Amino acid sequence: MILGFIASVLPSDNFLKTTGNPDATAQGLIVGCLLLGAFASNIYIGSLADQVGRRVAILAGCLVFLLGGSIQAAAQNIHYMYGGRFLAGMGIGMLAMLAPLYQAEIAHPSIRGRLTTLQQFMLGIGALIASFIGYGCFHGLTGQAQWRVPLAIQLLPAVPLAFFILLLPESPRYLAMKGRDQEALAVLGRLHAHGDVSDPFVVSEHREILYRVKLEQQETRDAWMQLFTIKSNFRDSSWASRYNSGTA
Repeated sequence: MILGFIASVLPSDNFLKTTGNPDATAQGLIVGCLLLGAFASNIYIGSLADQVGRRVAILAGCLVFLLGGSIQAAAQNIHYMYGGRFLAGMGIGMLAMLAPLYQAEIAHPSIRGRLTTLQQFMLGIGALIASFIGYGCFHGLTGQAQWRVPLAIQLLPAVPLAFFILLLPESPRYLAMKGRDQEALAVLGRLHAHGDVSDPFVVSEHREILYRVKLEQQETRDAWMQLFTIKSNFRDSSWASRYNSGTA
């Protein structure tokens, strides 16, 4: 939604006055800080989710986004907007990676693809709703409310997410990664068999997760070192494909 709101915020006369009448470059930086924050968050979010769990990492993403959005809504100059947009972008980057990850790890295989696809679909729906809200605020409000209200509204979706994520179970895959195999089995039983840990599907899924986790731990040992020391990782896959097929 935050991507849809900023288009109606920038033209506001009161916003421009508050931020010192920024030129086109400064306005572009206000917009771009969101993507810079999202890029920065992807450097650490995978490791964070593996260390503290999916639920805590999602909660952290919500809190970072709420902090960034609050700074924007209360901005007193352009520097508030830079910082707020960057933090909000970090929160969005965290949630955009963690939400489909968590969905995929707790969903039944029969609906896993639909759930992750639905998440992408709802991003477009959210941007559409934000555009209409921003349009209404721009033409229906005046003064500070014209831009502060939509920037405050963008905070609303993160509040129920932060609350309800605490009521959901931890990812069984994360529990298996931490050696908490029985807890992983119990979560699978809760999710897919009404708590029955002897259900054939639950037992099979549990074994599959344990096998995959063990295999990935072996294959990804020193992964960061492999990324920069194995020459094949620097090859362009499309070029390599053409070369191997004799068309390069």
